[in-house]
Amino acid sequence: MPTKSSSNLKTLLMLFVIVFWNSHLVECVRAKSKADVKPKVEAKPKADAKPKADAKPKADAKPKVEAKPKVDAKPKVDAPLSAAQRSAKRNEVDWAGQLKGVKPEAIKHYHAGRAHLTREQFDKALIEFDQAEKIDPRVPIYEGRARCLAEAGRYKEAGEDLKKAIAQGATSHRYKFLGEVYSAQNLTDLAFQAFSSAIKIDPDDYWCHKNRGDIYLKRKDYKNAIADYTRLIELAPTEPVGYNSRAAAYKNSGRNDLADKDYKKVRGFIDLF
Repeated sequence: MPTKSSSNLKTLLMLFVIVFWNSHLVECVRAKSKADVKPKVEAKPKADAKPKADAKPKADAKPKVEAKPKVDAKPKVDAPLSAAQRSAKRNEVDWAGQLKGVKPEAIKHYHAGRAHLTREQFDKALIEFDQAEKIDPRVPIYEGRARCLAEAGRYKEAGEDLKKAIAQGATSHRYKFLGEVYSAQNLTDLAFQAFSSAIKIDPDDYWCHKNRGDIYLKRKDYKNAIADYTRLIELAPTEPVGYNSRAAAYKNSGRNDLADKDYKKVRGFIDLF
C-alpha cells in the first residue's frame, strides 16, 4: 500500500509536468505570431525635390485703350427719284379702292376688258367694258374704254369717257389723254386746258410740255413755247424732239443763232443712228 509521502510526490510531479507543458505551449504560440508578421520594410529616403524655379515675372499689362464713343450713324437718305419715277408715283391709281363695293359680275367683265386691252384687242375689250357698265356704272372702265373708242376714231365718245374717268380719279395721264383727244378734233383751247391741268398735277410729264408748247407755237406765243420746250429738254435731254421743237420756236422768233445750235444738236442725235 502506497504511503502518504509517495502520493504527494506524484502529485507534485504532475503539477510540474502541467506547468511545464503550459509554458511550452505559450512559447510556441508567441513564436508563430512573430513568424506571421512581415518584417517592416524601411521606407527609402525621399530624393531631394528639385528646387522650384522662380516664376517668370509677368510682363507689364498693356494699358487698356478706352473704346472710342460710337458715332451716331447718319440717317439713311433715300436716293432722289428720277422724273419718270416721280411721274409714275403721281399717277398711281387706287384701283382696289375704285372697285370696292362694285358688283362682282361687273368686276369680272372689267378684268376681261383690261386683258383684251393689253393684247390690243380693242373690239373685244369694248364689249366687255360695255357689259361691265350695264351691270354696275361704278366700275372704273372709262379710261380703258376711252382708249378703245379713240382707236376706233370715236373721239367725242372717248372724251366723254375720259371726263368720267377724271371724276373717279384725276391723274396727269388722263388729262394728257383728254388733251390729245381734243387735239384730234382740233379743239385747241380745250386741249390747251387739258395739258395745263396735266402739268399742274405732274410738272415732270415732259410730253405734256411738248404738247402745250406746240399750241403756244401755233398761237405764235414763242416765249412760252420756248419755255415749255426748254422744260422738255431738262426732263428728257436725250429726246431730239425737244431740241427740234425749240429750234423752230427760236427760228420763228428771229433768233437764228440759237436755232442753229439746237438744229446742230438734232443732227448729232441723227448721226448716232
